[in-house]
Amino acid sequence: MTMDLSISFLLLYQGINNLLNWSLVLIQRAHLAGSFVGTFCVSLTLVDSLFTTVVLAIYGLQDFMLFGVRFTRHHICLLVQIVGFVYSVLHWPVVFASALDHYGSPPVGQERRSKAWRLRHTACVGMLWASALLYVFLGPSLHPALDDSPHVLLDRCQTQSSPANSQISVALLVTVGCIMLYAKVTSSTDSNSAEEEEQPSRERRRQREHSRIGLLEQAVITFTKTWAAFLILVIAVLALRKHVPSHLTMNVPWLCFLNSFLISVCLCTHYQQLKANKISRLTDGFCQWDLTFAEGGMT
Repeated sequence: MTMDLSISFLLLYQGINNLLNWSLVLIQRAHLAGSFVGTFCVSLTLVDSLFTTVVLAIYGLQDFMLFGVRFTRHHICLLVQIVGFVYSVLHWPVVFASALDHYGSPPVGQERRSKAWRLRHTACVGMLWASALLYVFLGPSLHPALDDSPHVLLDRCQTQSSPANSQISVALLVTVGCIMLYAKVTSSTDSNSAEEEEQPSRERRRQREHSRIGLLEQAVITFTKTWAAFLILVIAVLALRKHVPSHLTMNVPWLCFLNSFLISVCLCTHYQQLKANKISRLTDGFCQWDLTFAEGGMT
């Protein structure tokens, strides 16, 4: 969907977006280090800062020549749309790459902070940015819509919302809802069985809570409690069908939110390693997962 927004509004929100990005990257640097999401957050913050600096320079100087090219406010609208297209393309690849990173690498340990892992993450991030740029500039998706008004009178820009952001939000909410529903149904089943077989039922319930599926339930419940306010905001945006400019939907708070969700879902795949290492507590800087495990062979 195309939106018509004032340039001053776009600059204000871009400035707030940059402030949030830098704040979280600096505050959470110890937790972001060693993960794909952390590396991408740093790259996104740098790209956003460069984009904001260029746009502010054009807005302040209004009409100037650089390297034989004349820059006016029309270039602000052009840059906003190009960055929006690039960010829209990146949403799903970043989610898949982050999920694979959490699934295929240990949740804790020095391995994630090793030079080899950091090089892999940096190379993957670089490939994603390069692929997105090539797709936008060489593919059929880039169709900038620019106003014909004289640049001195131009005070509004057309920008697009990203469907990928809404799709990811819906997929996340459905996944969380299904896991919570499963946890409620199984808990109710155990409670009903307790009337007939009190001791065996209690034992089954204890084993389930400490099993791989139980670990998934624990992790997702912790995620929902920690990010409850953000989840409500996501639901409100979807319910009210509010559209956000695509260049503002990709930001560090959103990526940290997704990172917590992906860690919660992928923790169950590392059940045996966590149990063997007797790791009972994990944190990503936002969520703190207190883990319990079954004694014996129950998985």
